[in-house]
Amino acid sequence: MAYARGHHPQLRLHLSVQGSATNYEAINFYRERSASSAWCCAAVLSLAQVENVIENTGARSSCSASAACA
Repeated sequence: MAYARGHHPQLRLHLSVQGSATNYEAINFYRERSASSAWCCAAVLSLAQVENVIENTGARSSCSASAACA
């Protein structure tokens, strides 16, 4: 991510942490280190959990197979 940000600063970075980040603290941890503005939510998250992450991070969410996408 640092390479992409340094060499292609115009790109919007998308962080996929589907299997390892299920709360806003984890998302903030990854966002602080990667400067990404979006994240892909874990498949196990409910809509309420996704809303909680968004409220506490300001990041956009992208989902593909979670309950929040149903």
